[in-house]
Amino acid sequence: MLSHCLKCMVRSGMWRPEVWPFPTNLPSFAEMLVARGKLAETVEDVQTIINTGNRGRLY
Repeated sequence: MLSHCLKCMVRSGMWRPEVWPFPTNLPSFAEMLVARGKLAETVEDVQTIINTGNRGRLY
């Protein structure tokens, strides 16, 4: 991936854990998929699909 300007990475605080958001304030992967993908499935349904896939196909 190329970036237009590397200063954005420095300014983002990417390398300073003290400025990272708390994970409890972030949406789950299932919530992001439903919201950004505009899915008809519920968050719970998507989470079940993720869990099933992780158990059956991850390893």
